[in-house]
Amino acid sequence: SFWLNKDWRNEISANRVLVLEPSWFEKFPVSQKVTDSILEIASEISGLQIYVGKIDELLPLLGEEIYYMSHPSVTNWPGSDDQIPLLFPEVPLKSYDSFSAFWKQCLKFY
Repeated sequence: SFWLNKDWRNEISANRVLVLEPSWFEKFPVSQKVTDSILEIASEISGLQIYVGKIDELLPLLGEEIYYMSHPSVTNWPGSDDQIPLLFPEVPLKSYDSFSAFWKQCLKFY
């Protein structure tokens, strides 16, 4: 849900699936407003299917070539991960206490 981009890998014919793992949302809870936004953006991706469940249970239904966007919270996912383009590649990738703390680091390079 952190990388919903209708243009991502649109040059290939693929089965596009938004995987929503309940265990991920238990670990990283979001509000109903965020969930609604995820679903709204997902609806703009032609042919996108939504799967709610464990990625491991989905694997038998997928082909051999699996692509996803890399994120520290999905390091267990199988397949090839694409790196998310960073607006501030100089800023260390880590968990910050707040957006303000992250933004202060970004301003050093702006």
